[in-house]
Amino acid sequence: MTNEEKERIRAALNNIEANTVIDFREISGRDERAFRTPEHLLNFCFDELDSAAGVSPLGFTGVRDQDIRFQVLDRFGNLRNRSTIPRISSRAIYHEVFHALGAIHEHQRPDRDLNIRVNFDNMVSGPIARAAMEVIPGASTITPYDFGSIMHYSPTAFARDESTPTITRRDGSALSTATRPSAVDYDGINLLYRDIVDGEVPPITAVRQMTLTINEVESPDEDGGAKTAIDFYAKVEIGSNWNWRPGDGANDTQHKKSGTVEEDDNIIHPNWQFSTLLLAGQPLGKASVIIRDDDGLSSNERTDQTVDIAEYVNQGHVEILVDGNSNRIYLAMPNGEFDADEYLGDIGDPIQLTRGTEGEIRGSITFTVDIHEVE
Repeated sequence: MTNEEKERIRAALNNIEANTVIDFREISGRDERAFRTPEHLLNFCFDELDSAAGVSPLGFTGVRDQDIRFQVLDRFGNLRNRSTIPRISSRAIYHEVFHALGAIHEHQRPDRDLNIRVNFDNMVSGPIARAAMEVIPGASTITPYDFGSIMHYSPTAFARDESTPTITRRDGSALSTATRPSAVDYDGINLLYRDIVDGEVPPITAVRQMTLTINEVESPDEDGGAKTAIDFYAKVEIGSNWNWRPGDGANDTQHKKSGTVEEDDNIIHPNWQFSTLLLAGQPLGKASVIIRDDDGLSSNERTDQTVDIAEYVNQGHVEILVDGNSNRIYLAMPNGEFDADEYLGDIGDPIQLTRGTEGEIRGSITFTVDIHEVE
């Protein structure tokens, strides 16, 4: 590598250090410390790659030495001249280092089809393009979908005809190509590493935490058990944006279950809390809530009954829509859509959903929603 290429790598690593809890220490291949250090080593090098700007392992693979390799061929398959300086872009450096830190491609998240459209008809064929564009089922995501992520492919990635994009937003509008990590990218690394790396964590600036607290549940006891028996519990699916429906495997949401509680008079005050992350500039959040009555007979949920807290018939759950811009909370329609007439209250205020209209067990819940800095 030329000195300018090395300086470009150093500059990228310095920026990552300045914005995250990650520290890098340069060790020359001629330095004896390189052979006795217990630390994880990243080796930056050039290689004759097949149709890729760079390649890096995803996260720590268990091997101490991991290579981050950059393409040394031009688009025609010829070796790039050393006089063509630099032969690597800052975008490629950031992108591959973030892979090494554990970040997947943004467009391969399970919820990508809720956010972008991929024009496969305009994509070149081959295993590399296919593998780079496939959704990774069950991949863990920390932050909401970020169109400006350094891990997002460009609008014409793998395009046959570069005048036609292969990736657009769901509404058809164009995407831009990031040349450096976004604030959400940095927040994601800090959230991932803050509990395992020593040192002060930089402030989380691009995302906020939405917390749903179920303060009270009221319902008659239908299982015949004693009043001191374990009884009610909540199942919640919670996530950013409003464009998902409960139970869809493509959702970037968290499925959470509370403990079970019963108190006298069938009114419990469990203060169950469920949280998710929202983009600071687009704070839309949603939660689907189901209240169940544990029959006390077994650990099998199939025999438990759902407490009807829904205003609409044939709906065992309620979907709560949160708008952090207006500080308003709404009850979603049965199809999950927004209706301004279904205004429930404001963020921070106690909100009660009164008893449902059908079912053997009807009940009500009181809840609050808060949006605050990430804890």
